[in-house]
Amino acid sequence: MDTKSRVPYQVGLDQEYRQVICGAISGQLQNDPAGLSPQSGFSDDFGFLLKWRKWQKLKQINEVAKWGREWQKGGDWSPHSSSMAQARLLVPAYIEFVRVMGGGGAFRGEREGLDLGAGAGCIAAVLQSVSTLRMTASEWNDDGLNLIHRENPDLPARLIDLTSFDDQQKWDFILCRELYPFTRVNSFTDQAEMVSRIVDALKPGGVFLLVGSTASFPHCADYDLLADTFRKDGRVRSVSSIFLEAVLVRFTAYRFLGRFGYVVTNAIARVLLPLVKGRKWAAIGVIAFQKRGT
Repeated sequence: MDTKSRVPYQVGLDQEYRQVICGAISGQLQNDPAGLSPQSGFSDDFGFLLKWRKWQKLKQINEVAKWGREWQKGGDWSPHSSSMAQARLLVPAYIEFVRVMGGGGAFRGEREGLDLGAGAGCIAAVLQSVSTLRMTASEWNDDGLNLIHRENPDLPARLIDLTSFDDQQKWDFILCRELYPFTRVNSFTDQAEMVSRIVDALKPGGVFLLVGSTASFPHCADYDLLADTFRKDGRVRSVSSIFLEAVLVRFTAYRFLGRFGYVVTNAIARVLLPLVKGRKWAAIGVIAFQKRGT
C-alpha cells in the first residue's frame, strides 16, 4: 500500500494519550490512567491545562463505553440500535443514495459487506436480504456479539475494535451508523485514524457509508472536517457532501431526479428543518466515501 498517498491527519496526540484512549474504548480505563488527573502534580500552567483537558475527555470516553456495555447485556436496546422496521426504511434509502453518488457497483453481483457497530444487527440483516451483499455484523465486545446472536442468529458476526482494525482490501461495502466513538466524542485525530483504517479495509472501488448525528454536539465528530480531509487522501476517489438521513429516506420516491434532486432537497432541508424542529434539533448526516479503483 502506498502510504505516501495518505493525508497527514495525525496531529496533536502523544503516544501516551493514544494508548489510554484505546484502553478507554476497550472498557479498560482505570480511575486515573497514566496519572492524568489534575491531582497528578503538574506544576506548569500549560501542562496542567493540557492534562486537565485530556482527563475530561478520557472520562467522557469511558462513560460512553460503560453506557454501551449496559444495554448490550440484555436491557432495552431499542433506543440505541435500529429495529427491523426502521432498518427496512433506511436500507433502500442507503442503497439508492450510494447508487446515485456513483458507488452502485458495491451492490452488483455477489459482494462482501460489513456493518461496524451493528447493535442488534437489523440493518445488516435487511441489507443482506434485499441486496447481493453477504453481510457481516460486528461489535467491539462479547456482550455486543451476544446481542447480535440473540436478535439475528443467522447473521455472521465478528468482534472488531476500530482502534486496531487492520483488514486490507476485504470489503465492497462498509456501513458505520451512530457509532459512539464518532457520535459521543470529539477527538478528530482518532476519528480520522479509524476512517483511514476503514478505507484500507475497502476493496478498490468499495464504498464506506458513515452515518452520524450531532445529538451530543460539541462532543461528536467534526463530520465536515473528516469529509474535507479525506477528499485530499490519495486512496479515496470521492467523498460526498453531508446529506440528511431524513432527506434520503423521503427522497426514494423521487429518485428519477438523480443527484441534482438530492443536492437541492438536502440544501432546502438543512435550512428549513432547524427552523421547524428548533435550534436543538440533532441532525443525522450521511457521507459516502468511495475508494479509488485499481
